[in-house]
Amino acid sequence: MPIVAFTILLGALLGYTVRARLAYIATAAVGAIGIATIVWAVLDDKGNDPSWLIAVAVAGGILALAAAKMTSSLRSTRTAAKAEPT
Repeated sequence: MPIVAFTILLGALLGYTVRARLAYIATAAVGAIGIATIVWAVLDDKGNDPSWLIAVAVAGGILALAAAKMTSSLRSTRTAAKAEPT
């Protein structure tokens, strides 16, 4: 579960600090790695990982991309507001 939380926070942080395209690419890459890690943990049968964790990981990846989009749009509105003369 920390992987999912990290992915969401990273998406929000990247969306606010870097260009939108780079934020989406990096968030998608980290999200895919997180999903693959959880799928691997469920399939290896070495722990007591329930299969519903896969759905949580996918939802976390989608939420991370949404956070990147939201913070990226906040950043663009803030930048546009600064550029307008008052």
